[in-house]
Amino acid sequence: MASCEDVVAKAMRKAGVLGELHDPTAYDMISGLDALQGLYHGWIASGMFGRAIDVMADGNYTASENQRIRRNGVTAGTITVPDTFEDEDNGGQRSPRNRAFVIYADALVGTDVTLFYDAYAGGWTQVSDLLLATVAPLSNIGDGLACCLAEVIADERGGGVGPSTQRTAARFRSSLALNFDSPRPASVTEYY
Repeated sequence: MASCEDVVAKAMRKAGVLGELHDPTAYDMISGLDALQGLYHGWIASGMFGRAIDVMADGNYTASENQRIRRNGVTAGTITVPDTFEDEDNGGQRSPRNRAFVIYADALVGTDVTLFYDAYAGGWTQVSDLLLATVAPLSNIGDGLACCLAEVIADERGGGVGPSTQRTAARFRSSLALNFDSPRPASVTEYY
């Protein structure tokens, strides 16, 4: 798993913004980090990881996967995002689904928070407030995340990326949409 800083630097090299021997400036890193956050938000908003279920919360609330929680700005309380959920199949506890998300918009405090669950990283990441040292969700799938980010960075600067980078980015988006890389629960074959 790569840090956001690693993903941004690799994307800038793939976009032709940086040479192999050059390090990105602080401005480049901040700009790249903003673009990376935009990728995550865009994918979530487009429904790539499932449809968001709108919920209006009053007081304390425990979130479920793929919920967009709103507060009316009058009632204070805590929104809790659990690390385990009840398994509908066996009644036990399970980890959140890979690529689950929770969005909460709190008018009382004036914040919007987006959390994303990456099963390979093993936890929730606040993609609405990434830091350079944060492990980038989805960075375990080859160079795909960096290639998608390179397309955005090159486009913002009026350039383009090469065909290899375009193909890798397209395969990456396709694998996300089709959920190819998600861990699958072990299944037991029954013979009769």
